[in-house]
Order: sequence, then structure tokens, then C-alpha cells
Amino acid sequence: MAVLGGLRELLSKYQYMNEQLMSQRRSIKRKLPDIKQAKETVTYLTKQKESGVGEYRCRFPLTDNAHASARVNPQEIDSVCLWLGANILLEYKLDEATGLLNDNEESARKSLGDLEQGIAVVRDQITTTEVNIARVHNYNVKQRSEQRQGAAS
Repeated sequence: MAVLGGLRELLSKYQYMNEQLMSQRRSIKRKLPDIKQAKETVTYLTKQKESGVGEYRCRFPLTDNAHASARVNPQEIDSVCLWLGANILLEYKLDEATGLLNDNEESARKSLGDLEQGIAVVRDQITTTEVNIARVHNYNVKQRSEQRQGAAS
């Protein structure tokens, strides 16, 4: 029975690890669209500035339910402000912002790939442990059955 308890404890550890990895994966998947959108916006501003487009109006989200309208003159834009997380907002030149966002996207995609591999390994371990629990349980049932038959004879 000690073996069965050890296997169940191991299974619960693997399940906890799986939940942690899944949580990290969900977090990264939520961040990727924001990084992509910010990158597209910076690229758009850069192209507008290079093409010499004049002033235009745009709408942008302040929060989920509130939007603002602004006049944008691409010729006057030299930098953008990016939210980096933990309530940190930094100003970057357009080319620096593009580089940072590219690096962030690449890093997030790499982390996502690593997490996918980790999740696959942990799931394999969960399956193996569940099979081992079933085998040990069946062996214990067989042993008890044989003991009862031996005691009855």
C-alpha cells in the first residue's frame, strides 16, 4: 500500500505541474495578440511617416469599453510609449520600439514552444503514473484474493 500512496502523491505532483504549465501557456497566449497589435501599430506609424501622409483622425481604446479620438500627424511622431507590464510605461523611438516588440514576440513564441513540450512530457508522465497506479492496485487485489483463497483452504 505504501507504493500505491507514493504513486498517488507523484500523480498529484504531476497534475499540479501540468496546471502550472497550462496557466503559463494561457498567460503567454493572452499576451501575444497585444504584442502583435502594438507591433502593427508601430509599423503603421513608421510607414505613414515615411510616405509623408498628413494629419488624420483615429480612434483607440482607453479601456475595454471606452475609446478616444485623436488627431495624428505622422511627421511629428518620433517616439511611442509602450506598456511593459507591472504598470510601467516607457517611451521608445519608433525603430527601438519595433525591435523591442519583435524581440518580445520572438521570446513569447519560444516560451510557448517550450511550454508545449513541457506539457507534453508532464502529460506522458501523468498517463504512465495512472497506468502504474492501476497495475499496483490490480496486483494488490490479486494478492488479497490469493490470500483469501489460501486461508479458506
